[in-house]
Parts: sequence; C-alpha cells; structure tokens
Amino acid sequence: MPHRSPTLLLLLLIAGILMCGIAPRAQAASIATLLSGPDPKAFETTLDMAFVAFNRSQSADGPTQVYSVPIGGGTPTLLSPAGLPARLVTTTDDSQSAVYIVVGNTASAGVYLVPIGGGASVKLNAPLPASDFLIDAYASPNRRYVGYHVGHDKYSAAAIYSIALDTRTVARLTPLMAEGETIVSRFITPNSQYAVFAVGTTTAATTYAAPLAGS
Repeated sequence: MPHRSPTLLLLLLIAGILMCGIAPRAQAASIATLLSGPDPKAFETTLDMAFVAFNRSQSADGPTQVYSVPIGGGTPTLLSPAGLPARLVTTTDDSQSAVYIVVGNTASAGVYLVPIGGGASVKLNAPLPASDFLIDAYASPNRRYVGYHVGHDKYSAAAIYSIALDTRTVARLTPLMAEGETIVSRFITPNSQYAVFAVGTTTAATTYAAPLAGS
C-alpha cells in the first residue's frame, strides 16, 4: 500500500465531508388556506395575483356559480347571482373585474362584468332576439376582449360577437349565413387581435379572419 502523507489524508477527509455531507434541509413553504368545501373548478388568478376566481357548485346537483377569494386567504365572495347557473370566462387585464356567462335564451342569459371583490354585475352583450340562445363565451389571451356565440338553438352557433372590455363596445364579427350554415370552428389569435372562424357545414366551410375590435 503506498504511503500517503498526513496532509493528503486530511485533504481527502475534508473533500469527503464536503461531497457526502448532510444534505440541506428543505424549508417548509408558507401555505395559505384559500377555501374549503365543495370542489372548485376553472381557477384563474388576476394578473396582479391579488385574487383567485373560480367556478363552484355548492352541491352535487346544484348550479355552478362564480366566486373569488383573496390569494392570501379569506372568505370566498359569490360574484354571480345566487342560484343562477354561471361560468367564469376570464378576469380582466387590469385585475379589477371578472367576466362570467349565463347561457340560454332567458332574460338572465348574458355576458357579465363584475368587480373582482364583489358588487353589481353589468350585462355586456348586445340584446338577444327572443328566439336566440347565448351559447358560449371565451377570452382573448391578453384578457382585453371576450368573444361570444349566439345561435338559433343551444347547439348551433350562427353569429360571433366581440366585446372590448375597456370600452364595453360590442361588434359582430361573422357575416350573415346561408340557410343550414353554422360556425364549425373558431379561435382567437395569440396576439389577441383577430378571431379566426369557419362558417359552413360539416362537408364544406369558408374560413374568415376578423379584427376583434370590429371593422
């Protein structure tokens, strides 16, 4: 066995301690309890990270409603009307409001803007003809626009509208359709400037691009 000097052995010992020493202990994260109770769905935080908005039903067969809660914890606030089925669409780019939709063809159907901490809701969509259904709504990536579908029944969309959330301006984006045509697909571009949609039937369709701000 080759002879090693005491200095070399000491250096090897120190190196072994550094390489195989005790691992740093992980620190416990600071966790805030936001809410408990029925399972929430469709979480979205405001851009300033002050609130979480979400959908939740108070019972297995109860209506889905929209709530918010401060990110640091607190009592959830009901944002949509009590007992009325509603769904979160987005929170706004200024973090001050949430947008939700009530689908259907009743007087309550609409796209609504409400303060994120609770308060009075304002209907944003254009008036619906008595025979039309409000089908769906969705937000642009920058949270400055909301698009929504209207149809003659709850399955077939016949028109797409956009809402500029800062000015509350509504614009129709789709052309008038021929009998039997419907909107077969749609999306908003990543830069939040255009809606792209296809109008036609299951066998043939024309694809359009329309500025979200309207023409």
